[in-house]
Amino acid sequence: MRPKLQYPIVACQDLAESLEFYRMLGFITLFASEGYAQMVWPDNAAVQIGLIKPAPETAPLAFLTEYRGGLFLGFEVEDVDALYRALKTKGMEIALDLADAPWGQRHFAVMDPNGVTLSFAMVLPGARTGFAEALRAAAPIAA
Repeated sequence: MRPKLQYPIVACQDLAESLEFYRMLGFITLFASEGYAQMVWPDNAAVQIGLIKPAPETAPLAFLTEYRGGLFLGFEVEDVDALYRALKTKGMEIALDLADAPWGQRHFAVMDPNGVTLSFAMVLPGARTGFAEALRAAAPIAA
């Protein structure tokens, strides 16, 4: 595995309040929706943070804070299908099965022993969602 981009995803009870907090720190918003926002540090696309409001209607089970833990680490990878197969072959338990998401990623998730969710994804070719395009735009800068 060669990660292309890694960023924490913080579970927030109040997404608007969290957006304001991170803006005050200096982050700018790459993408924001009702339940998720992706922020980046100006002049360094390798420094990003995701903010998610955990709710069954906006996030799959593995991303709900009631499920386990409160920290999620997101990794964008070259070939998410190959990584999924490799981890399954090793016997790793999959917390969220491999699937195409409506926000323009193909992804799956595993959990570490402490309850931290690790999400592995790749932007779907041709995806035209705001989130997919924001990640696509940030990737060359981070490389």
